[in-house]
Amino acid sequence: MTSKKWCITFAISILLVIFMYALFNYIVDPFGVFGDKLFNWYSYNMTNNPRVAKIAYLDKDENYKKYDSYVIGCSSTSSFSVEDLNNYFGGSYYNMIMYGADMLDVEQTCKYVIEQYKAKNILINIFLSNATKYNIEEDNITKNMHEKLNGESKISFYSRYLFLDPQYSMAKIKAKGEDTYLTQTFDVFVEETGVYDKKVRDAEPISSLTEYYKNYPVFENYPMESLEMTEIDTTVESIKRIKEMCEENNVNVTFVMAPAYYEYVKYFSEESVKKFQRKIAQVTDYWDFTLSSLCKEPRFFYDETHFRNCMGKMAIAKMAGATDTYYPEDIGEYVTKENIEEHLEKEFALLNEFETEKNDYESLGTVEKEENKSELVGSVGTEGNNVELLSSVRVTEKDYVKQVPILTYHSIVENPTSNSEISPQTFESQMKAISEAGYNTITFEDLVSYVEKGTELPEKPICITFDDGYMNNYEIAFPILKKYQMKATIFVIGVSVGATTNYKDTDYPITPHFTYAQAKEMIDSNLISIQSHTYDMHQWAPYENEQSGSDETATNGSKKIRENILKLESETESEYIEALKQDLLKMQEEIDKNLNKTESSLAKENNTSTTSNFKLDTTTNDEAQNANIAISNSDLNETTSNKNENSIIALSYPSGKWDTLSSVVLRENGIKVTVTIEEGMNEIVKGLPQSLYSLKRYNVDETVQADELIRKLEIEMEGYLKK
Repeated sequence: MTSKKWCITFAISILLVIFMYALFNYIVDPFGVFGDKLFNWYSYNMTNNPRVAKIAYLDKDENYKKYDSYVIGCSSTSSFSVEDLNNYFGGSYYNMIMYGADMLDVEQTCKYVIEQYKAKNILINIFLSNATKYNIEEDNITKNMHEKLNGESKISFYSRYLFLDPQYSMAKIKAKGEDTYLTQTFDVFVEETGVYDKKVRDAEPISSLTEYYKNYPVFENYPMESLEMTEIDTTVESIKRIKEMCEENNVNVTFVMAPAYYEYVKYFSEESVKKFQRKIAQVTDYWDFTLSSLCKEPRFFYDETHFRNCMGKMAIAKMAGATDTYYPEDIGEYVTKENIEEHLEKEFALLNEFETEKNDYESLGTVEKEENKSELVGSVGTEGNNVELLSSVRVTEKDYVKQVPILTYHSIVENPTSNSEISPQTFESQMKAISEAGYNTITFEDLVSYVEKGTELPEKPICITFDDGYMNNYEIAFPILKKYQMKATIFVIGVSVGATTNYKDTDYPITPHFTYAQAKEMIDSNLISIQSHTYDMHQWAPYENEQSGSDETATNGSKKIRENILKLESETESEYIEALKQDLLKMQEEIDKNLNKTESSLAKENNTSTTSNFKLDTTTNDEAQNANIAISNSDLNETTSNKNENSIIALSYPSGKWDTLSSVVLRENGIKVTVTIEEGMNEIVKGLPQSLYSLKRYNVDETVQADELIRKLEIEMEGYLKK
C-alpha cells in the first residue's frame, strides 16, 4: 500500500471512528437532547441534567400541550406537588425544578414557557441560596441551560452532546439493566410531572426523634457554614423582570420563599436575609414560608436544604386558604411592602428563640441532655419580648405530636392455649382497666384525620386491634366493647370472611370467621372499623393444595404459597406489583359489595341474621354504594362521605413482614396506615403521613393481667417520652 493510500485509509478510519462515536451518543442520548428514540427514558435524562432534559421532554411530541402552568426554581421546588397545586388552584402544573438553579436560570425558563408554551400560571420558588450566586454555569454538560433558553448556538450545543465522553452513554445502558420500580440514584425524576420521584421517601416509616436522628444524623450534628448573599441586587432585578414579563403576557404569577430548616437559615447573617427580603417586598408581594415552628422539626426535612412533600402540601394549602388539610397557624405569611418589617421581626424572633433553646440544651450535662432531648423540639420560651410576638401563633411539639399505643388481639376463647388467644374474662378485665385508667379508644380513621386534617385526638388515645376476623370477635369481643363504649379495628382476611367450617374449598377445618352481615352490624355501631389483613396473602401453607381456590399465585408443591405480603422469589417485580394491586382491589370490591349497602339487602344476600348475642340497635345506611373501584390513588384514597360506609385505608401486615417495595405499592394504592407485630410505642405527627406507616403494636394474651397491662402502658409511655 502506498503512503498516499495509507493516509487516505487512516483518515477515513478516523472519520469513521468519530462518526460511530457520535452515532453512539446520538442513539443512546443520555441527556435526551436528540429525542431519546431508543430508550425514551426521560426520568434518567432529567437526572443527568433537568435543565436540558425537561425542555427536550416537553418539546418532544408537543408534550407541553398537556400543561398550562409551571413551578420553577431550585431543587427545593420539587416538594411543591403538582397534584396539590392542580387540586387547590386548578390548571395543569409541571414542575421545572433544576439543581442549584439561580434566578437567571429561573428567568430564562419562565420566559420560554410563556413564549413557547403559553403558560397561564407560574409559581416561582425563591430560596435563600438564590442570593448567593447569579449567572453561573458550573458545568456545561450537566448544569447548563438548553440552547433554546440561553441563546447558545445550535452547533455548539448539540455537538457538545454528540461528542460526549462515551461513559455517559455506557452508564445509561448499564442503568437500564439495573432499573427497578423503586427510585434509583440514576433515575430520580418523574418525567410526567417533573418532580423528584419520592415514592420511597413518601412511604418511609417515621416515628420518634431518637430513631430519626439515627437515620438522619445530619440533624443531630448539623454542619456549620457561612454563606454570603453577594447577589441580592441581581437576583431581585431578575425577580422584577419575571413579574413584568408575566404582567405583560397576562400570566398569573406567584412568588414563594420555600421552607428552610432553621439551622440552614443561620448560614446567612440576619442583616443580609432582612436586606434580601426587604428588596423582594419592594418589587413584589410574596408568600414567605422560610421559618415557622415546624422548621425546627427535623422530621419534616430529609437533608440540610430539602423539606418533605407533606410540608409543601401545607404551604400550598395555606396559600389556598384550604380547610381540609392540616397546617400550623404560623406556617407562611403573605408579605407586602407594608408589613415586611413586622414580618421580619416575627421571623427572627422565632429564629432567636430556637437558638436560645438549643444553647440552653447544649449547656446541660450528658444525663440531663438525654432526659430533655424530646423537649428540645417544640419547647416554649417563657422570657423576653420575643415571646410576646409569638404567643398567639407559636406551635409546640405537644400541639402536633401524640404518643399512641396499639394493642393486638386475635382470638377470644374460653381455654386459651397460645399467645394469640385470650379468655373473655381476661379480655373484659383489660378493657375495663383501660377505660378506668382514662384511655380513650380510637380507630385508624381517627389517626388519619389527626394527621391529614389536624382533628384533635382525645387525651391518652389508644388503638385496640384484632387480626384475622374470627367469629369470636363478633360474638364475644364486640358485646364487651359495646358495654364499655370502646372502639376497635378488625383486620380481616378477605377470602376467609364468612368461612365457618373449612379453609377455602378444602376439607381442612378452620376457626370460624364472622360474616359480612355481622361486620356490617359492628360498623353501624360506630365502634368497629373493618380493615385489611389482605384479601388472600396470608395463606396457610399446610392447607394450600390444588383444590384451595382458583388463585393461581398460591399452591403447594408445584404451586406457590403466599404466606405474607412480600414478593415471591419466582416472581418478577412487575408481576408482584400487579398481584398486590389486585389483592387490594379485590379486598375493596368485597367491602363495597358486602358492606357499603343497605342492611336489608345485605341480610337478604347473606341469608343470615344481623344481630349478635348482645342486642344492639343499628342505624341503617339508606344510601348504598356499590362502586366498582379502580386500582388508583384517586379511587382508593377517596374516603366515603357516609359514616357507615367502609373504605380500606389500613392494613395489618400478615406475619408482620414488609419491605420498602410493599410499603410503596400500598401507599400508592390508597393504604394510609400499616401496622406490624413489632412491639413499641408510636409517635403520630400532624401533617406527617409517614408517621402512620409500620406502626408498632403490643401483643396481649392471657398471661397479661389488667393491672400489668396498664402498668406496662404507663411505663412505656414514660420511657418513650424520655427518649
